[in-house]
Amino acid sequence: MVVACSFEEVDLRDERGLQPHVPVHLLLRDPCLIALPGAPEGSRKDSRDPSPLFKGFESYRTLDELKAQLPRRSRWVIVADSKIPARKDCLRFDELTFAFPATDMGYDGRLQLTFINERLKWTSLTPADFPGFVEALRRTGVVFQSDGRAVIRPRTSVWLWDGEPRFVGWADQRFEDETKAWVYSCS
Repeated sequence: MVVACSFEEVDLRDERGLQPHVPVHLLLRDPCLIALPGAPEGSRKDSRDPSPLFKGFESYRTLDELKAQLPRRSRWVIVADSKIPARKDCLRFDELTFAFPATDMGYDGRLQLTFINERLKWTSLTPADFPGFVEALRRTGVVFQSDGRAVIRPRTSVWLWDGEPRFVGWADQRFEDETKAWVYSCS
């Protein structure tokens, strides 16, 4: 059986065209089910196809898989910890977001990780020296467009948040689209 799916674009950018710093939760429409990571096998796209995020982290990885890269839990600052149980036509939606001190390319800052249904969705670094860190990223080959956005293959969106606090964010665009669709359909 073939099922045609349609999705409406949900634009959450501010007046400057920048994405919000808060995690956005969304997914499903029509008779289509694009389940969130952590759903039963066969009900979602293959999560073994990660995209690079902050240095050393990839989308769809679990906390257990990342344990060696993370500091002790006592150093985590929990930003969000919510659980939405499964209900008719909607899979569960668990979010865990936490932050901890981190260093990359000699720049100290606060690294924030967001997990949806126990899978890493996006990362952000709030460096103490934002301009210096951005220039260091450019020297590694990251090409930012005039709107402060860049793309890293296969499907990582990188963006510069120029609000307060200033940060650099990395998100797997496929995972982001799945989440937005869930929020659109289930909230």
